[in-house]
Amino acid sequence: MFFDINGKPIGDGKLVSHAYEIIHLALDQTGLPNERKLAFADKFQDLFIMQVRATGQTQRSTNQRIRKLCTNIGSFRWNDKNPMLSGIADGKLSIWFYPNVVFIDPSL
Repeated sequence: MFFDINGKPIGDGKLVSHAYEIIHLALDQTGLPNERKLAFADKFQDLFIMQVRATGQTQRSTNQRIRKLCTNIGSFRWNDKNPMLSGIADGKLSIWFYPNVVFIDPSL
């Protein structure tokens, strides 16, 4: 991924892989660039969230930067004004007001 303004790479430049085919992804475009998140769904309709950039004390391995949010996701989208994520899962609207909490306590 690259910044749209200057074309520089986002993140640490290392490739990120996922075990299954990615069918949809969306980048949170609010806030500071170093706080951005990437949401993606794989072919099994599992929704994941990933920290795009991790530096300093928050630097983690790729596995620690990716967390599963839910299963059976139909579609999802970031809010264009706030870092909130919404999606249709199991035929119901789900809204994650603070999806970053999954990096603090995955059980929430």
